[in-house]
Amino acid sequence: MRVAAGPERITVAELSALLYLPDHPKSRLEQALRIPALSAGWRTSFEALLERARSGGAMTGNPGLAPAAGPPPGWTGFRPLRVTRKNRESVNVTSLVLEPTMGSL
Repeated sequence: MRVAAGPERITVAELSALLYLPDHPKSRLEQALRIPALSAGWRTSFEALLERARSGGAMTGNPGLAPAAGPPPGWTGFRPLRVTRKNRESVNVTSLVLEPTMGSL
C-alpha cells in the first residue's frame, strides 16, 4: 500500500535493496539521500556507502551497519510477506504480524 509519493520516486523496496544488497550505484545513493523523510540511521548508512563509492572501495555490504550478533537469518534476500494482524501497542506504536504470501515459503 502506498502512503505517499515523493519527488525522488523511490519505493521502500528499492531503498531496502539499495541499502542491503550489493552493487550500490552512486547516482541512486545520491537520490536516496535527497529524501527528506529518510531516517537518521538510514541516512548514515547511505552516506557511508556513498563515501565508499567515491573512494573506490568495494561496493558490497553496508559499512553503516555493525555485524549482526546471534544466529544467521532464516533466508537471504527479499521475500514477499503479508500483514495478517496489527496490534496497537500504544498511541504511537503498532506491531505488525507478517506471514509469507502464497507460494513464497
